[in-house]
Parts: sequence; C-alpha cells; structure tokens
Amino acid sequence: MRRRGARMLLTGAAAALVLPLAGCASDSASSSGAATGAEASGSIGAGSASSDGDSAESTATDVVDSFSDGRSTAADSGGSGDGANSGAGGDLAELTGVDVQGGEGASARVVFRFDGVGGKSELPSYRVKYLDGYPKAPGSGKPVEMSGQNFLGVTFTHATAGGELREAIEPELPTVAEVRYLGGFEKVQEAAIGVTSCHGAPTQPEYDVREVDTAIVVEIEAADCS
Repeated sequence: MRRRGARMLLTGAAAALVLPLAGCASDSASSSGAATGAEASGSIGAGSASSDGDSAESTATDVVDSFSDGRSTAADSGGSGDGANSGAGGDLAELTGVDVQGGEGASARVVFRFDGVGGKSELPSYRVKYLDGYPKAPGSGKPVEMSGQNFLGVTFTHATAGGELREAIEPELPTVAEVRYLGGFEKVQEAAIGVTSCHGAPTQPEYDVREVDTAIVVEIEAADCS
C-alpha cells in the first residue's frame, strides 16, 4: 500500500456545500496538468451555505489547478509513511472548515482550512493514517461510529478550532462516505474520513497529503477493485 505525506490545500466544489472562507491561491503549489472539475462536494464549518454563481466556480477551479502531478511523497518531505509532518511554531492556527470535493474518476479530496496563518502563525503539524476500527473521541477515547469501511484519522497538533465545527457531512461520493470533525483536546484537533472500499471489501485506498497556502488537503484515490 502506497501512502504519501506532505502538506496541501483544497477548496469546495461548485455544485455543493462550500465553506465561506477566504479563497486559496494556487501559487504555492506546483501545477502541471490540472485535473477535471469537481463532481460533488460538502463542507463543515460555521456559516456553511450552498454556493452559487461565479465565486463557487472560481473556488473549485483554484483547488483543482493547485492540486496536480507534482505531489510530494513522504520520502520527499521527511514524513513517515502514514502521512506525517513536522511540528509548527508561533501562534496557533484555527481550523475553521472542511470541504469535500470529487476529483478525477472516483477519487475525492478533503481540504482542512485554517485561519490566522501567516506572520507568527503557521499551519499546524499533522498526521494522517488509517485507523484500526472507528475513530475515537478526543479526551474520552470512546469510539465514534460513522459511515465507511475504512477510516482515515487526521490529527492536527498546535491548533485551535472554530466553535461550530461539531458537524459531519456525507458527500455521497463513491470514495468518501463521511467526514467528521471529532473535537479538540489540549491544542490537538482531530477529524476522521470514512472511506468506501470495493463493495465493502477491506481494501484501503491510497491517499496523498499536501499543504497549499492556508489549508491541508487529503486526496483519496479510488480503490483498485480489479
């Protein structure tokens, strides 16, 4: 199983829910051959609303253009095989929203957006890896049931979160069944992605992680069901 780690950014799709946060530029990520537009999307965060018009289309385009062939692997970044990244310093970044976007084929992209990045504040350190069973609630350690056959745990260290990130979305994508913000505990914020495999088989689809500007993006590829 190939698992790549790095830092990255994504935006919401034009045809679904999008978090009304500041748009992300694609300048900080190399781009060579942009993927096709989003097929479906959803968002978690304060003030989430249906998107329409040129702003939504522009946001989706920015995301796709910034996420392309030039991905960094775990070996390139010095992270571990489960998608880890080194720590951050300065002030705490604030997790303010999560967008889900359909990619090429049956792949899906999940973008975690942060506010307050820049100056003394940096994106938080993060770890993305497959879990054994359901994710667990921060602090209590109780299992959190959610949709999906496999579950990617996403942990951000040295971060806070907005007050209305206690929601979950089910974007109706073939690869991502649900994305849920689990909560925070002592400057650590946790989320989980419910991944759908081949007709319920235990196959764990490959994924990439990248940082772009003020977001960290997880792209999950469709499982190979051949």
